[in-house]
Amino acid sequence: MIQDQPEQLIAQIDEILHHRFAQYPAKDPQNRAKQLHLLSQLTDQLILMNEVSETAEEPTTNHVKINPMTPHEVSALVSQPVFIGGFMKSGTTLITELLDGHPDLCVLPGDTQYIKKRQQLSSINFADSANACMRILVNPTSKPPFWFFGENVEPYRLFLAYFRKYLDQTNHDYLVCFMLSMTSTLQHNTPTFQPRYWVEKTPGNEKNLDEIRHLYPAAKFIHLVRDPLQNIASLQKLVAHRQWQPSAEDHAYSMNRRFAKIPDNQATWGNNYLVLRYEDLVKRPQVTMQNVARFLQIDFTDTLLTPTNNRKNALANSMYAESRVVGKILDKAKTNRYKKILSLKEIENVVTLLSDQAIKQGYSDWGETEIKQYKRSSPHKYMLILRILFNKAIQRLSSSSR
Repeated sequence: MIQDQPEQLIAQIDEILHHRFAQYPAKDPQNRAKQLHLLSQLTDQLILMNEVSETAEEPTTNHVKINPMTPHEVSALVSQPVFIGGFMKSGTTLITELLDGHPDLCVLPGDTQYIKKRQQLSSINFADSANACMRILVNPTSKPPFWFFGENVEPYRLFLAYFRKYLDQTNHDYLVCFMLSMTSTLQHNTPTFQPRYWVEKTPGNEKNLDEIRHLYPAAKFIHLVRDPLQNIASLQKLVAHRQWQPSAEDHAYSMNRRFAKIPDNQATWGNNYLVLRYEDLVKRPQVTMQNVARFLQIDFTDTLLTPTNNRKNALANSMYAESRVVGKILDKAKTNRYKKILSLKEIENVVTLLSDQAIKQGYSDWGETEIKQYKRSSPHKYMLILRILFNKAIQRLSSSSR
């Protein structure tokens, strides 16, 4: 009974994931709740299977045998992270999936929200932290492939056995133990996999650079930027599907502040900070990824030109259905689609707020008539900023009074 149940749970979860993907990028709260409930059951079952196997007087056929890294190997890998950040829909998923197949890199799936959740998840019990890990491994990107290790039970049992071991025997937080466990699980079938760096991606990581540098002095950071009109148009499609509150102007204000900090970030981080334009990534992928390889001090290989999730071809993370290709880089960097998504007023406000910073990031066409015509006066810009800040203050007051 106990051995059959995990397979049944995987089948049920997989059915829900396919149903949810049919509605992508819209959310499906009811099925999401059901998926998480079943995933929690699956995690509990796998933990129980491992515990029964470990306490058996005689080794059983389903006993999980692990071979953890040495303390020296752990220390060497943990100290060499690569963090990826940037605004949502700026290309952070694409660069992560291009790095995924490189033999020198252990690339964590999805958006782990590591810095945001690090303290919170490090103080919970093993079962809850194991559940948090399984949520990263199953449906990490809300699109196929849904199962990071595939749909077989055994890799997840192996992962959880390693996870408990690293939590018990090191003083590292839950996500670092997740990374170590993921690496060890992958090495189980591919002993030659010996990564030198681990890669974590969460949009907005650039807001946490001081904390990242404090935690990992040798860390490298890749900051994705994208033409703001294209970026915000794509993001507004997501906002509409997800029924979120932020407006195009809210996003433009926030993006402008992050762009303005880039020179200071470059001065502080030096050679460990790379600004990467999405347009360069899709228009000149080979040259751009060769530059990324030099930045990371890894060999350039053809794997850096194919987006994958755990070496399986990845589906593009696009808001436009016609652009969701598999295992390819699609050049849709410069189109006028933003004019169909953003209103004239939104375009004017975005250009007014971001024009100066966009030009500084190399978007020279923002100084030309086609886009420059939308830029309004400085008084208009300052009144717009005041209105945005006033609305943010009202929202904070409303949230705190609930």
